[in-house]
Amino acid sequence: MNTQKNIIRFTEVAEQTTGLITRVIGFMPSRHIYTLFDNPALDANPRRPKVNRVTGDIIATLEETPELFQFKSKGLLIGTSHYSGLQRNRFELKFVDMSSEGVLDGGHNMLSIGLFLLKQVMDERDWKKVKEWDDFLDAWDEFREDVEQIRDDFEFLIPVELLIPSDDEQSTIEEFNIALIDICAARNNNAQLAQEAKANQRGFYDEIRSRMVNKVPDVAKRVEWKTNEWEATSKKPIKVRDIIAMSWLPLNVLADANALTQTHRINPVQIYSSKGKCSQSFDDLYETKDVSNQTANGKYELHNTTIGSAFDILADLPELYDWIVFNFKDAYNNNNGKFGRIDAVKMISSTTPYFEWEMDHKVPDGFVMPVFYGLTALMEFEDGKVKWKTDPTKFLERWFFQIIKGYKIAMEMAQFDPQKIAKNDGSYDLAVKEFKFALMEQNNPD
Repeated sequence: MNTQKNIIRFTEVAEQTTGLITRVIGFMPSRHIYTLFDNPALDANPRRPKVNRVTGDIIATLEETPELFQFKSKGLLIGTSHYSGLQRNRFELKFVDMSSEGVLDGGHNMLSIGLFLLKQVMDERDWKKVKEWDDFLDAWDEFREDVEQIRDDFEFLIPVELLIPSDDEQSTIEEFNIALIDICAARNNNAQLAQEAKANQRGFYDEIRSRMVNKVPDVAKRVEWKTNEWEATSKKPIKVRDIIAMSWLPLNVLADANALTQTHRINPVQIYSSKGKCSQSFDDLYETKDVSNQTANGKYELHNTTIGSAFDILADLPELYDWIVFNFKDAYNNNNGKFGRIDAVKMISSTTPYFEWEMDHKVPDGFVMPVFYGLTALMEFEDGKVKWKTDPTKFLERWFFQIIKGYKIAMEMAQFDPQKIAKNDGSYDLAVKEFKFALMEQNNPD
């Protein structure tokens, strides 16, 4: 774990203790925020701040009425179970688990204050290029010495709320760490924090992320696990809810094999039309005791190897989805079709959603999703795990044209309307049957 040490000082400070939490509230002189920029402590915040209208308004306040900033701003919410009280209203804070300790709320205030300080020392054109939190950190490192020279030129006050355990008993600290996760999510609810950001904060996606990093690292970098944060900033981000919706292919296989309770199952249509429902159902599954345990730091850790096997399958699915998208037109045309004449098809340059393979057309998701769900016919539950019955890529290479030949019926019955196709249970049933027929033919060639 990383350990970041910060010393902050309060003015007009007060302490309130209720149960297992002590709240220290007061104003922090602006010069003391430097330590939080030097040791970035925003990992615990469910969203990554970026420049927008809000940051612009905050910077305007600092420029025009800095003496009112502490009354106009909610300031920062900081939480940690590792601290020491020092003299003169100072606290030494250590952020041991950066995923749950640090600045829990107030990321846009942090970014705005930092940008305000950098504006005093940077060329305006370069300053305007700073759009994201990571951009800011790079600029802060570059101009840190220059900013230090103006440290005493500004003395506005920042409202700070510090949450610490009420005592040093281990049981109190453990309960405090668990509460900190919930407090962080609740505070950010006021800003309509996405459901997936809260789930990521609680550790629900850690195992999925780990497997994707190992198997498809370039895709994993583009997934927006946390709001406004993905590593490959030069490319379009992948919504984490799209990945979670995909997870229900192997999870449904487990449910159908009674390896999960039937309440933990998603209608295939919802994978296309209700990704929010997929995310909520995933959360409900993940926090059950037979799937994960809540640790002392408040996060959930997977212990169910059966669910873990579903995540192994999930890591294969983005490439398979792209394969289907990329080859859909040729498979359709090979079966006496004229794909380019379908009204819903756009003959424009595009890329597949995950690996960004270039194409000269765009395939509607509604055409693809039932066929993609047909991959469940190639999965089985055996020896406590969900597995592939056969290599899925090789299977598609051999049988995809034949599968689309049968699947065309669903497209024709829906008059080639992608919405009608993807929102009809029968489309998924048909696709699964076509996969099963092909698999039977593969296994029994005579």
